Amino acid sequence: MANDWLVINSNKESSVTSLSCSVCNIYAEKIIVINFSHAWAFTGSTSTQLSSAIDHGRGEPYKVAMRFHLKKVGKMP
Repeated sequence: MANDWLVINSNKESSVTSLSCSVCNIYAEKIIVINFSHAWAFTGSTSTQLSSAIDHGRGEPYKVAMRFHLKKVGKMP
């Protein structure tokens, strides 16, 4: 499911520079939880390891953003 939200940011040479989250970007103003990293929502996390993306997807801020998203698209009551 990461292909739905994971944004891979790169430079002119096509080298990966950061990872960000399209869902957290859309709902950033509504995410009011401890440990919300604005980097994932806006500038991108410079930790480009797979484990970083997995940790983000398991984190509470991402889960909150996904609940907003699923409600908006009608896939959650």
